[in-house]
Amino acid sequence: MRALTKELVQRAIYLEPKLKTLYIGGGTPTVLPEELLIGLLDQIHAHVDFDEHIEITLEANPGTIHRHTIEKFVRSGIHRVSLGIQSLRDEELRLLGRTHTAKQALQALEDLFSAGVDQVSVDLMANIPGQTTESFADTLRSVLAYPISHLSIYDLKVEEGTPFGRWQKRGELHLPEEDMASRIDRKKDELLDTSTMGRYEISNYARNQAVSKHNLVYWHNEPYLGIGLGSTSRLDQRRLVNHRTIGDYINGVHQTENAVAIVEMVDAKMEREETIFLGLRLTKGVELGAFKQRHGLDLMMLYGQEIQKFLDWDMLLIADGHLRLTELGRRYSNQVLSLFV
Repeated sequence: MRALTKELVQRAIYLEPKLKTLYIGGGTPTVLPEELLIGLLDQIHAHVDFDEHIEITLEANPGTIHRHTIEKFVRSGIHRVSLGIQSLRDEELRLLGRTHTAKQALQALEDLFSAGVDQVSVDLMANIPGQTTESFADTLRSVLAYPISHLSIYDLKVEEGTPFGRWQKRGELHLPEEDMASRIDRKKDELLDTSTMGRYEISNYARNQAVSKHNLVYWHNEPYLGIGLGSTSRLDQRRLVNHRTIGDYINGVHQTENAVAIVEMVDAKMEREETIFLGLRLTKGVELGAFKQRHGLDLMMLYGQEIQKFLDWDMLLIADGHLRLTELGRRYSNQVLSLFV
């Protein structure tokens, strides 16, 4: 925590003039003793100027937060909490290696609203091993019954080097078959289409326009500063990645006043590509005029022939000055977005 605070002081210059969004996470910062987490917030307030409309989000998992603690966080300025529920089926949570139960997840939701959190976002996961259309639908219906302002639903991604990756190699990971995965996706769309949640990004939904301002920074390919172990920054045509091991990170901050382990230059071509494939994740898509103004090139001149194929296949659409994915394009978004990488 001392190294984290010191790095913040060292790099606060990048946050001028005023910070518009602050996100404390990923991982589970609420496993910290509350006095350390509140102390960190105090240090941020002491060294950084906040925009008057700043969005401050705390990431949390059920089982790591309690009403009396949440009330202290609210008094420290946190008004948005992203809660990693993932599922409301205990057997699915056990398969995911989660330490909380469905009962604890629902209690955490109750505590957040009782403690006066203005905006509650929930993370759910689809295509969990053993998941069915019915089990997913039960979880989604239960969550939508609460006055949450934001919802993220991501498919389980199996990464190499993780337990799931090893189980998959050994043939021991039984993910839903393609037909079941399609039925889960259709049920998700059906339930959300009849709710008050509006999709604004491939995997994200909001009530009453309560979009994640912080995540929009990423999807608009704008600058951001990451503080802490393994964090990433995007500044001045560079991508900076901090040390990923705790010893190297602490030594870097205290001994060389530099926590950065990797520096990648982002050239003009890479920046254009990132603007396109990140922007196409948004329901609005990429604004063609803004793209030309930012990059000095016409998007249709760059990729006109390839884009035309996806227009003909009804996977891309040009409307209101934007290039966006259609419903079919969203279902096959990886194939469409790979065109621009």
